Amino acid sequence: MLNTKDALQLAKWLAPHVLDEVDDDLLDFTGRIVESLKDSDGNEVFARSVMLMGDLTIDEINNMSGVEIVSAFIDGLAENHIISLIEFYQWLMQKTP
Repeated sequence: MLNTKDALQLAKWLAPHVLDEVDDDLLDFTGRIVESLKDSDGNEVFARSVMLMGDLTIDEINNMSGVEIVSAFIDGLAENHIISLIEFYQWLMQKTP
């Protein structure tokens, strides 16, 4: 699980890819984030997110299969309670002048 600083960084990267309300279904929510990243050429955000959540280097990611990378992304989102994290981040941004 990420520390607070890294968790907020992850939320900052992913929040723009949450197109509407946060969904309580993690799989659907994750699918929408992945689709948004794909549509917006968000490969760098995707890679950075996987690296941050998995404490991985770019070389380690380059040695993983596509399935392993997507699995690491999904597992990282679940482990870091991404739905609650995004909701908190959005709330925090509304409160920050």
